Amino acid sequence: MNLRRLLGGLSAAALLLHCSHQTPADKGSASAPALETIQQRLEANYRTLQTLNGQAILTVESPEASYTANAHIWFRQPDSLYIKVEAAFGIDVGRLFIAANRFVLFMPRMNLCYYGDVAALPLDEFLSVEMRYEELMPLLFGQEDLSGFDPLYYARVDRDWLIAGRRDLLHLSYRYDPSVGAIRETRASDSLGVLLWSKTFDRFIRKKNLLLPQTIRLQQPGENRAVGLFYNKLAVNDKVIMKRLSFSLPANVQRIELKE
Repeated sequence: MNLRRLLGGLSAAALLLHCSHQTPADKGSASAPALETIQQRLEANYRTLQTLNGQAILTVESPEASYTANAHIWFRQPDSLYIKVEAAFGIDVGRLFIAANRFVLFMPRMNLCYYGDVAALPLDEFLSVEMRYEELMPLLFGQEDLSGFDPLYYARVDRDWLIAGRRDLLHLSYRYDPSVGAIRETRASDSLGVLLWSKTFDRFIRKKNLLLPQTIRLQQPGENRAVGLFYNKLAVNDKVIMKRLSFSLPANVQRIELKE
């Protein structure tokens, strides 16, 4: 075992030992927010989101390639999503369309089209980070989900609350800003305390009673991968006609069907 993993394991063990000696009443304080209250607030905010039309600067960092591009994102509840990514000079990087649990992912540079069940969506091919489909929407809109999370420890960090605990095999910590009513940071570690990924959300704005971050970043330090979004234009809950967001495929494109 290398030194990094050993130190990470000792840190995780110390946190769990500290938490295991707390009684349930000691998990927070009188002013600490109840987890149920936070979750209800997050869910209510997400329910407010019906449609989104956004333009953003996309940054991708990976061992294979790093680049900055323009992203145009359209969304309509419950599950229709279209993302178009263009590099400098209008070079088409990729297009992703999702609806009714099906997807089409076109990669022009490789003349390749993936399609099939959303559970098999290869987001690593599109955004260069390992991510499941059900993690994509919360990342794009900064809507974290605390369901299934078992809080073990609360701590005040400046004006925010740090809430640490577990979900399944992951050790998670959330940084919650009560003044904004949003999660600003989420960090996930393994059982040895090694950081697997982190998500940060910043520059929150409110549009039509909907709270959204303008800056979003996902990092996977163990893989030297990261993806970031900076929204420079956002329109929410306006009419979005998804059928107009179509695109044609070259006749000679290679098509690969993916199944769950």
